[in-house]
This record gives sequence, C-alpha cells and structure tokens, in this order.
Amino acid sequence: MPWLRFFKNDNWIIFGSVFLLSGFGLFGILSATFGKYQLVYFYRQLAFLLASLVVFFAVRLINWRFFKNEGKTLLVFYIISSVSLAGLILTGKAIRGAASWYKVGSLGFEPVEIVKIILVLLLAKYFSLRHVEIFRARHVVASFVYAALPLVLVLLQPDLGSAIILLGIWLGMVLLAGIKLRHLATVAVLGILAASLAWVFVLHPYQKQRISSFLNPERDPRGSSYNLQQSLISVGSGGFWGKGLGRGSQTQMGFLPENHSDFIFASVSEELGFMGASIIIFLYAVFVLSLGWVGRKLPDNFSRLATLGFAVMFLIEFAINAGMNIGLLPVTGTPLPFLSYGGSNLLSSFIALGIISGLARGG
Repeated sequence: MPWLRFFKNDNWIIFGSVFLLSGFGLFGILSATFGKYQLVYFYRQLAFLLASLVVFFAVRLINWRFFKNEGKTLLVFYIISSVSLAGLILTGKAIRGAASWYKVGSLGFEPVEIVKIILVLLLAKYFSLRHVEIFRARHVVASFVYAALPLVLVLLQPDLGSAIILLGIWLGMVLLAGIKLRHLATVAVLGILAASLAWVFVLHPYQKQRISSFLNPERDPRGSSYNLQQSLISVGSGGFWGKGLGRGSQTQMGFLPENHSDFIFASVSEELGFMGASIIIFLYAVFVLSLGWVGRKLPDNFSRLATLGFAVMFLIEFAINAGMNIGLLPVTGTPLPFLSYGGSNLLSSFIALGIISGLARGG
C-alpha cells in the first residue's frame, strides 16, 4: 500500500510498546482520578496524547541529519532553551517547591523537557565529529560544559530530578562515545565532590529531607517520609494480581499523593499487582532495547549517538520514577514517560520518537 511507505524503516516493536504503555497510562489516570474528578484528567491526557501524535508525524518528516555537519542552528536552540530556563528563575511561580513551569491559563509547559532533546542532539553532534580523539580529556570537559549550564539553571529552580536526568544524559553519551577508564574514574571523583558541594550549598532543606527520608524512611512517616511510605504500602498491598482497577484503597481514598502523575507506577501496582507492574517493566525494557537496536544499525555516528542518547534519556527517566516508587531512589518528582499525567513530558517523548523515526528513515 502506498501509505505504508510513510512508515518505511520504522520499528513496529517500538510503536507497539509505546501504544501499550500509553494505554496503561490512560487507564491508570482514569482509575486514579475518576472518583473525584470524573473524566476530566482522562480527557485531558487523551487530548495531550493526540496532540503529541500529530507533532510526532510532523517531526519525523524533518531532515535531522542536517545537524550532523551544521551546529549553529543547534547552538541557537541551545541558547534559547537555556534563556527560557533562566527566565523561570526570575519570573516562574513555584509549584510543589520548584519554579519549573511557564503557565498560560490552566495549561503549563516545562521547558527542561525540550532542553533534554536539544542536549542529546548537541552532544551527538559534538561526539560524532570527534569520535576518533574522544579519548582526550579536553573533549570530556568541553562536552560537560554544554550540560553544565542547563544543569545549574535547573538546580536553581530547584528541580533535582531533572538535573539528575541531564547529568545522566551527558554521562551516558560520554560512555557511548568511548571514554577512557581513567577519565571515567576522574569523572566519578568529580561527581562525588560536586554532590558534596551541592548538598552544602545548593540543595534546599526539603530536598535534603527527601534524601534523608530515603535513607531512613521510618524517621518521619507523617512528614518528609509520607510520600515514600504511602507508595511502598500501595505497591505492597497489590499482591500478585492486584485489587482491580478502581479498587485500590491507597489510590482511591487519597492516601497515595500524585497518584496520576509522579506515583502512577505505585497506583497501577496496587490495582494491577505484581503482574501489571511486571508487564510495564517488560514493555519499557523492550522499548529501550529496541531503540538501542535501531540506533546501532544507523549508518552514521550522529544518527547512532542521537538515537542511543534518547534511549539513555528514556531509561534514566523510567529508572528514577520506578525507583522512587518502590523505595530504591529518593523522591524527586520525575514523571514516568507515556504513563504519568501531563503534556510536557508526553510531548517531548513523542518529539524524541519523531526524531528517531526521521533518522531511521533517512530523513
């Protein structure tokens, strides 16, 4: 069929896993919010999803390999996005402790979501031109400078979760580009030093409390440890098969905070049990591994590094969200791609998929 040429070279396993994950998200949001908000959040998320699909089809038509040899446009986007982050520090209104959003009426947009995409493309461009001499320490340092500016601006909002993702993107792409072990050891030492300085001079008291609560969750179960405790109760109470959609006591009675966004994994685990959570984890594994498989097949370094960089981005976002839901990582307010309620992360996720699809089809 002629229309199938539009999808030439696309990986249907990726599309299938994204479709199923988005479906889990819609039903999870419906179940978590129906009692109090009826269908409002469900319809909003459905609208976000449809709009993101439209953007995906538009993005995949762009010739993204243009950036392989042209860095000026990327630098312009990088500067604009960094200015948008700086603007939040000056004019943004804090929501849940962080000034991370630009609000227009009832809608909001989080610019760091676009910054992640630009950073992946910028680092892919940088490393693709220097892959032969990436072993030189100056390239590791220079690449970190690109990540450091938005990272610092995000920390000043303060948004610890997004800062960790930006740092993880840089580190993952440095490893993919081929860093030497001694340079990796140096990065690790500098990372420990930076984390120590951030604890003393950058992190706010409530962020320190979240990390302390993670290390000692029994210390303040009704205060700083409340979110973590309720998430663990939700996950544990689901058992093997779950309590059923709309029947999770922690979710439906409002004990589990942000049950349609940051803690949707715990909500789904309570209502669909170990089996439901395992299916979600399996779908993410298939999705990320398929991105890696597609990336390794692409013919040029820029396309490979960009696709693998996006795979790293998705993997980090999933690991942080799932980790904080089951008590393996501190609570940072990171959404779960394709499942959590909200348009910013969903839109940026489909933009990343559109870029990958465009690179795979040779556009």
